[in-house]
This record gives sequence, C-alpha cells and structure tokens, in this order.
Amino acid sequence: MRTHLSRRLLTGAALLALTTGGALAGATSAPAAAPAPAGAPTATGPGSATWVDTVDQVTAPVARVGAVPPASQAGTTGATGYADPATPPLRVVPVSTSAGLTAALKAARPGDRISLAKGTYTGPFTVSVSGTQAHPVVVAPATGGVTLTASLHMRSCGAGGPDEDRTVSVTGGASHVVLQGLVIDGGLKIASQNADAVQNWQARAIRLGDWRTRRSAPGTASRDAVAARGQEHWFESTLGQSLGVSTDVQLIDNLVTRKGIFGRLVSYSVLSGNVVKDVACGTGPGIWLANYSNGNVVTGNLVTRVAASTYSHYMQEGIRLGNGSDYNAVVGNIVRDLPANGRGITTDQDASWNLLAENRVASVDIAFNEQMSGWGNVWRNNLARNARVAAFSYRMEDSKLTVPSRDTSSFDTTTSCNLVQGAPVGVQVGAMGGGTFTADQVGTVQLNRNVLGYWASAGNTWDGSSTPPGDTVTASLAGC
Repeated sequence: MRTHLSRRLLTGAALLALTTGGALAGATSAPAAAPAPAGAPTATGPGSATWVDTVDQVTAPVARVGAVPPASQAGTTGATGYADPATPPLRVVPVSTSAGLTAALKAARPGDRISLAKGTYTGPFTVSVSGTQAHPVVVAPATGGVTLTASLHMRSCGAGGPDEDRTVSVTGGASHVVLQGLVIDGGLKIASQNADAVQNWQARAIRLGDWRTRRSAPGTASRDAVAARGQEHWFESTLGQSLGVSTDVQLIDNLVTRKGIFGRLVSYSVLSGNVVKDVACGTGPGIWLANYSNGNVVTGNLVTRVAASTYSHYMQEGIRLGNGSDYNAVVGNIVRDLPANGRGITTDQDASWNLLAENRVASVDIAFNEQMSGWGNVWRNNLARNARVAAFSYRMEDSKLTVPSRDTSSFDTTTSCNLVQGAPVGVQVGAMGGGTFTADQVGTVQLNRNVLGYWASAGNTWDGSSTPPGDTVTASLAGC
C-alpha cells in the first residue's frame, strides 16, 4: 500500500531543535504564512508541524522527530490497514461555497474527492457518510488556502468536560474519511454512535472501584491487540446497543485552532502532521482520545498554546489518552508552551498498552504523565525539556498507598531511553507495580516512602536491579 506520509525523518544530531528559550521549533500559523525556517521539510498542507533549525540541537540518540507511516505501528495498534488518500478518486466534486460543501458532504459516496476552491467556508459541517478502504472520501483543497470555520458557543474557563460543539463533526460511525490540508478554525470532533453508553458503563465501574469489570472487555486485562478488535461487538452485546465505531478517519496536515481535536470511541484512525494551536480555555486538550478509542496513530503533530482552564489539569493538556483508550501509537509529536498545571502527554482512566515514543515536550508543568490505572504503557525515546514540575510522573495520587492498587495505580509500565533536560525532577512515582526503567537519563528521582518500601516486592526494577534508584541517577543512552 502506498503511504501518504513522505515527511523526512531526522536522526542523531539533526533530530530536534529547541530555541534558546527552551521551546521546541514550531510551525507557521497560517497556510500562506512566511517561509519556514531553514531546514524545514516540505509539507503538503498548513499543518507543517515539524522542522529543525541549528539552535541548541540535542545530540543524544533519542530517535526521530516527525510523522511515521501508520502501517509501521501495526504491532502496537493491531490495525489491519488504512485507506490511501492518494488513491485516484472515482469522482471529483468541486465546491466553492459553504452550502455546496454541506451538500457535498451529505451526498458523498465512496471514492469522492471533495475539492475545495480557495477561500473560507462557514459551517458547522457534519461528515456522516463513509468511504471504503479501497475508495475513501477525501476532503481537501483544490489549490490555495481553505479555511473551515463556524460561529460556536465558547464555554467558560471553568468548564469540566470536553466541548463537543466544533466546526467539523464526524458522526454516526463514518469511516474511511480523509480531511487533509485544511485550516479548521473551531476544532474537530469524531464521535461514534452511542459513545455515551460506553462512557457511562466505565464511569459507574470507576465509581465502584470495580477494576475487574472494567478489565473484562477484550484486550484490556493483558496485551492483546487482536482481541481488542472485538471490543465493539463485546460492548454492543454487554450494553444492548449498537455502537457504529468510526474507523480509519484520517486527519492529515491540517491547522486546527480555537478548539482542538476530540475523539470518542474512534479506532484505527490517523492524526498526522497537524498543528493544533491557540486552543481556548474550557474546551479541552489539544488532542483528546476518549471512550475506548483504540489502535489510533497520533504522529508528527505539533500542539501548543492550550489556554489555562480553572477546572482541572486535563482541560489544558497537549495530547490526552483517556477512558480505556488502548493500543494507540503516539509517536514523533511535539508539545510545547502549556500553562500552569498543563501536562504534555497524558494517559488516564485505564488507558493501557499504548506506545508513547520519540515525542518532544517542552515548557509545561509535567511533560509525560501517567494518571489513573495505566497498564502496560511504553514510554520510550522521549525528550522532556524545561518541565516546570517533573518530566515523568506516575500516579502521584496513590502516594498514600502501602501497596499499588490494580484499581488506580500504574502497572507493567516500561520506561526506557528517555532524556530529561532542565527539570527539577526527572521521574516521580506515586504508586507502581511491575515497572521497568532502563537507560533513562533523567537526573533527579523522587520515590515516596511507601514506594521505596514495596519497590522490589511489587516487581519494579531500575536498570535491571530490584534495588530502588537513588535520588540522582546517571545513565548512558548508548545503545538506545
């Protein structure tokens, strides 16, 4: 299968640029902005998220920056294939007005390429039809810059949940759909049918502390990406409702502003090369996958400037996997410049068996954050720069526990070959069982008294030893 991702991958001394202030090198703010800095790879749309310059380069061998082909992550995601956006269309549908775009989306059929003339289109817009893997529905500019926008309700900064009022909504299980090279002012939502029923099922089990019920869905109790493909039918049988999960929705090289990207019960999809920036308070993180959103590839995106909310940290994070979202590959992204209490990349509420690798996070409170009941997550070859509180943080709310809890604590987490620069704490652990740390150059380590007491008996190791690490550790990244 041909891949639509041709962005150059960078390694070694040229892999990453940080400005002298510690922010990661960024992207243009509009599709027709000034030229990118020297060294910028060619991008296919406004979301040219990744480049390097020559200032303050990192020379440690922490792999690559940039998007990876989604098919390369199948070992993590369990995905069986994707539509190719470059497939010649069966029909080209030219559009030049907002009403024309609404009509084209409503009447779309497999193999359509909805080709948008340069200009601004005012919605909101809904995508509720599907293509096929062989013939996706593609929405993209014909030539020039295309902006989709809408007059949206903007919530208060104290709002406590995701804002689902967005400029573009992919609904009703729409699948094999590609949105590429667009400016989306007002964000995008992918919401499968009856996602609320799954949310309510998990929320009740969380309230009861019933982790066994939560882990009864296929592929949740142990690493088995193939079994996880059966979750849709399992939930339909368990809940007595049809779900219609959206699959193979591809968001490629878009610039997303004002509100971010939010997905509920969306699986085996691709978010690649997007820039998500200037997200308003009270609307949620830059990229948020929730409600058993499994097997997605989130790669080569830049997330920056998510405004401070007054409710909780999760409303101002960069990339968030929550509510049982498993087997996702979050690879080669940049998150930078988040407000106080902002976390760069987070897993929470049973999000497990995810790969979080080769990401770069700078100028946030916590760079990489494992919250409630993450099992089997792999944090590998990441860079944290100038985290204000901690670079890596694992379930700090469980610090009071004398043994880790299957209900809430981190288990079987792998942390390897990560680099920390400029953080007061490299790693902090509140509660963990079966965790392994290998060749991490993190500096300061904070383990509370309870963790120190059960470290070995709970199966944790540091560089192959069951002895807890000291307060300061040094490690070589050679071999990573």
